[in-house]
Amino acid sequence: MKKKLLLFVVVLASISSFAQCNYSFLLKDSFGDGWNGARMSVRQNGVTVATLGATFTNGTQVTIQVPLQDNVAFELFWETGGSFPGEVGISVINPFTQTLYTKPSNSGTPNTVLFSAMANCQQPVVICTPPTTLGVNTVGTSTANITWVNPSDATQWEVMVFPAGSPFPTQAGVFTSTNSFAATGLNCSTNYSVFVRAVCQESNPSNWVGPMAFQTLTCIPQAASVCTGANSLCSVIGTIFPNTVGSPTQGAMGCLGTTKNATWFSFSANTTGTVNLQITENSNFDINANPIGMGQDADFILYGPYASPLTSCTTQLTADKIVACSYSAAAVENASFTINQTGGYYYLMVTNFGNAPGFIKISQTGGTALLDCQGFRLNAFLDSNANGINDLGDVAFPHGQFVYEKNNDGTIHNIASSNGYFNIVDANPANTYDFGYQIHSDYSPYFTLAASSFNDVSTTAAGMTNINFPITAPTAYTDVALNVLEMGAPRPGFSYKNKILYTNNGNQVISSGSLLFVKNPLVAITAISQSGTVATPTGFSYAFANLQPFETRAIDVTMTVPTIPTVHLGDILTNSASVSISSTDEMPANNNASITQVIIGSYDPNDIHESHGEEILYSSFTSNDYLYYTIRFENTGSASAINVKVNNILDTKLDENSIKIVGSSANLIMDRVGRNINWDFKNIMLAAGGKGYIVYQIKPKPGYASGDIIPNNASIYFDSNPAITTNTFNTEFVSQLGVEEFENTSFLFYPNPAKDFVTVSLKNGQDSISNITVYDLFGKVVLDKKPSSAMLGTIDLSHVPKGMYLIEVTTQSNLKVIKKLIVE
Repeated sequence: MKKKLLLFVVVLASISSFAQCNYSFLLKDSFGDGWNGARMSVRQNGVTVATLGATFTNGTQVTIQVPLQDNVAFELFWETGGSFPGEVGISVINPFTQTLYTKPSNSGTPNTVLFSAMANCQQPVVICTPPTTLGVNTVGTSTANITWVNPSDATQWEVMVFPAGSPFPTQAGVFTSTNSFAATGLNCSTNYSVFVRAVCQESNPSNWVGPMAFQTLTCIPQAASVCTGANSLCSVIGTIFPNTVGSPTQGAMGCLGTTKNATWFSFSANTTGTVNLQITENSNFDINANPIGMGQDADFILYGPYASPLTSCTTQLTADKIVACSYSAAAVENASFTINQTGGYYYLMVTNFGNAPGFIKISQTGGTALLDCQGFRLNAFLDSNANGINDLGDVAFPHGQFVYEKNNDGTIHNIASSNGYFNIVDANPANTYDFGYQIHSDYSPYFTLAASSFNDVSTTAAGMTNINFPITAPTAYTDVALNVLEMGAPRPGFSYKNKILYTNNGNQVISSGSLLFVKNPLVAITAISQSGTVATPTGFSYAFANLQPFETRAIDVTMTVPTIPTVHLGDILTNSASVSISSTDEMPANNNASITQVIIGSYDPNDIHESHGEEILYSSFTSNDYLYYTIRFENTGSASAINVKVNNILDTKLDENSIKIVGSSANLIMDRVGRNINWDFKNIMLAAGGKGYIVYQIKPKPGYASGDIIPNNASIYFDSNPAITTNTFNTEFVSQLGVEEFENTSFLFYPNPAKDFVTVSLKNGQDSISNITVYDLFGKVVLDKKPSSAMLGTIDLSHVPKGMYLIEVTTQSNLKVIKKLIVE
């Protein structure tokens, strides 16, 4: 005890007995109503010397002076985010009016150290202020222009460009003497992160600023305006790609009087016979690659065959090599020709005569010849008759992922596909691949994989090589799963949507089943996309039939949120659903789902959300439970987006090996390398104003504890535009839900979780409590009480089974609030 007391005295002496000076902490709020419960602390030697935010209850900014011990390190720790953490900002200013650090609104993460430095009271030092307004523009397939604003006296800067997901730099970057930098030698279709710092003196750089995310342009098609740089037709056949505009003519060729805006493609064939190619040019296409806009004039010319790839576009494109040519005003052209020898090379040029921006699709619509599109097609399917062949009627297997490695380079790609197959186009026989397939651990007891790996496989001249993974089910397996997804945020006076997904995860047809949806008592259902539902006092029920193996069906539920003061910003709305089937369900744990959302004032259409809400009761979450993330995106541009990609770098507390796709708005490919996830919607053709989503489930890694926070965000790319970064959603495991849930309104509510009793206290002395009601998640009234005291009510829960409930409090002035209650 004496040793502990002595240590405490020494710590206090180290803070109080030496010179001090005042540092200024400029607290900011972007909305103008103070920090709304947010708190930060200033620490020295592990001791909190000041807590910031308690007095900042109104206005846009306030300055707090904090005395700090000279020559002792200090740190700024963000303790709690308050009701609106996105509005919180702060700057740290030393005694010599130099700004050392600024956290703008909509940045930073609660429960983290925002800034640390050595306190200096003796004399001004040269502070090298980091750059601001980091940006990336003029992005190409292998280049990007990086810019920033210089608020310091720096004359040099260092720039680092890393693959997405890389940590902050630990070594020197590339030096530049201007506040822009041209990054070159990048890979196409690749996500990158940029870091920049200022250099004021040789040994005095600023902190690194970043990462700023961007993605290089897609690898195909390129502006192949000359034949020697032709794109592989195999890479684009059947897909949508932008046409070429603003390119000069290459003169007359064959039937073409002019060749403006040319794009070249090459291909070969490994069999003889006929080929029919259809070329369609249009101002817009839908998600199914059907033209839906204005037709545009597409002309073409086809040369071949050549014994080897072309080396000259001036001497080898001769009239005797013209196979087909068309120079009409039609928006759809057909090239029909015969291949008399195998192995020859052909060159197709498509023009954009009208010079109008649009899109092109080239399809093989018929013929007997087989184009030499070399590569691999990975295919996982449920082999219904166990013959190892993908017969007609065999369905794609969704409960696993492909794994591949190229040239034994150590980079392992984990691929999940929403349609069950994955293509790799590669005509280089020198490249080797290792392929495998892994069944998710939840389903491995019920399904068997015969051939799980293929090693050192190369492409052949026979075209696409099928790598099949037939999967069998030794016994009948029945399982229906349910999820409730966020399709919009609830706002007072507006409508929002939840989407119900129910899936047959088994190998047997589910002949019949029933679904029950229970809404929060505060909201009203205004529309249901599924016909045949039956209204209930708390929501609706629906009877379904003939749910096929691996089939997913969806129901959209539209609900209206009441206006203020019936609800308040920060109130929590929980909707739930359950499903039951006539046969025995092998995995009943996934038959129930709920979604918890906070009522907000405004929203961003590109966001990420986890279905449990911002707090999860630690004692209620087991090793078998998953987190369910929804990433939403919206094309806010004025034209369709051909491709949408989403990059999601997982936090180290999430188990990347447990990730599974739950649902998506369109077919996608998930490519995971370590913790770096890329979701790819190829040819989604997302119209202006169109919306999409990804839903996945993932487990935390073992060892998480109460108080741990798991952050998650994503970067969304629409074609070649810069990334849109979502909000950071923080999931915190808590020992109890606490009184905080009611503190944003007029009530206190404790304890939570509760065992025998829960108490509700009214903070507003001008009102009184009229009624307290407890509901289960199906809307059934469990307890209803009119308290004897106008200001305080206690509910006896001793006879209530443990689980999650909703508690509703109503006052004499008709103020009504509903919150979650956990009974242990």
